[in-house]
Amino acid sequence: MIGGYGFLGCNILHWIDANSLQYKVTVLGRENDFATNGKFKCVKSEFLGDFTDSEFLTNALENSNFDYVFHCLSTSTPATSNTEIIQDIESNLIATIRLLDLLRSKKSKLVFFSSGGAIYGNSASVVHKVGDTPNPVSSYGVIKNCIEQYISVYNNLYGLKYINLRISNPYGFYHKSNVQGLINIAIRKAISKESIEVWGDGNNQKDYIFAQDIPAIIFPILEKDIQNITLNLGSGTGSSINSILKIIRNINQEISVRYKEHKAHDVPEFVLNIEKLSELIDLNLTPLDRGILKTYNWQKSITLSNHEHV
Repeated sequence: MIGGYGFLGCNILHWIDANSLQYKVTVLGRENDFATNGKFKCVKSEFLGDFTDSEFLTNALENSNFDYVFHCLSTSTPATSNTEIIQDIESNLIATIRLLDLLRSKKSKLVFFSSGGAIYGNSASVVHKVGDTPNPVSSYGVIKNCIEQYISVYNNLYGLKYINLRISNPYGFYHKSNVQGLINIAIRKAISKESIEVWGDGNNQKDYIFAQDIPAIIFPILEKDIQNITLNLGSGTGSSINSILKIIRNINQEISVRYKEHKAHDVPEFVLNIEKLSELIDLNLTPLDRGILKTYNWQKSITLSNHEHV
């Protein structure tokens, strides 16, 4: 798992452990300050290094025989990618092509964590099907789309098997970013009694998915041996920022909001059409209010724990 100690990676590892799945996971990632690092029972071994380092990547994969390679690492976000586009290309696109080259002669199936909103971008339609024309407004979205296209090339040339997951806005446990992830950031600021910055008037609709629902979707797909497919992975419904803040306010009345001008890199509205996904597996998605409450309680416990160790 590339980026296995990041936000989504940790949720996947937690899911494997919690459900006693018979998967042994090798993690490729950088050292970071997640308190859970190295404590997942399913982690067999780990390679800590830089994904952009071709020698590191080769050493980690050349003698491997993985059933699946999960690529859930990105060195940029929509908010940061436009400021350093060349670096975004080098660290995400070129590094991923090196990964594809290493997988050419292997039987591993690639599971690529793509992006829903960033790839579809701004268009006349708010609800997006997988076949819709991409229209990204950030380098982040362009890179995700390019990677999907190169995966298709490697499938055609070398038979690389893959699943592309166009994920909506995930929120939940193990989140650390201060620049991406509205719900988690809003919860942290509510707990610390800081004001929350909202781009626009807060009425725009976006698709959000509880992070623990993601592995609950992925593994049934893997069990069915579904391959060479691109899927939207979201809730299939839109929720406004103001409605999200209202849910948080019902939990913590200390929340305060500052409305700011909309940012050019942000896709103001999008909802993922998940009909294709629901045809493949039975979906049991966590309702937004329940997911936010679970996330709030997790963040509160982390905050209290950090204070105890200060």
